[in-house]
Amino acid sequence: MNKIKFYRGEIKKLKAFTLAEVLITLAIIGVVAALTIPTTIKNHWHTEVSSGAKTSFSIMSNVIRKAVYDHGPTTTWNLGTSGNIDDAENFIEEYILPYVKIAKNCGRAKTNDCIYQINNINGERFDWGSTPGNEREFARFYLANGTAITFYLGGSIGSDTHEVQLFTDFNGWRGPNKMGVDVQTYTINTHEHNAAGAVRTNYDQKSKFRLGLPHQATKSTNVTPRYLISDDYKGCKKSAGIYAGMWCTDLMHLYSNGRVPSKQQYINWGGTAADYPW
Repeated sequence: MNKIKFYRGEIKKLKAFTLAEVLITLAIIGVVAALTIPTTIKNHWHTEVSSGAKTSFSIMSNVIRKAVYDHGPTTTWNLGTSGNIDDAENFIEEYILPYVKIAKNCGRAKTNDCIYQINNINGERFDWGSTPGNEREFARFYLANGTAITFYLGGSIGSDTHEVQLFTDFNGWRGPNKMGVDVQTYTINTHEHNAAGAVRTNYDQKSKFRLGLPHQATKSTNVTPRYLISDDYKGCKKSAGIYAGMWCTDLMHLYSNGRVPSKQQYINWGGTAADYPW
């Protein structure tokens, strides 16, 4: 709207934006925001996932190293029976809790933060998921920074439980509670042989703390990004089976410096845009 101002006896018109010009400017700002805000939010989430994965890995690596120093090689540790909640609780009380500052040990608590389920990357519950009535397979505690640590004793060779699977969830029960996203998977191996009796390759003799793969400790010719993505059982892709996303942890740590890889990098490794899990 034009305004009139008296100045030295003369009438002058002051220029201003018209209503149409203001509306057009606001429309342009809205379009730019609609295009950029989702990307900004997603980038922030990727940063959170990367930071959470690195922090959890660092904390638990230090815990295992300290426990090995006090108790000896993990091959001598007493794990008990596969899938038994009593043995899982005894394990963390003896080998884990003395070496880390925790905020809460769930024990047999039935609160939501203690029994929430872990899902695959598509949000589907694992067939052995930690839901009410099936939570006895797990032991869980919370670190001081709010990270939930869940332990599962499994991988039996006969009656010998030879590995401990642990799941770190950097934002606890709040969600989305998906493997490869806020939930990262690791393995403490306590047996130097695989189920067929053969000696494991690339076995980490120092700490026995490794990533999710049950028989590989470091990069090798057969554990490639394509391999970690393409597996139809635990692969880092949405179209994998019930354990979809379990190997996303390995992909991030082994080939992306602990960070969420970009969609283009994922495609370069052999994945598809539709299968990109982040």
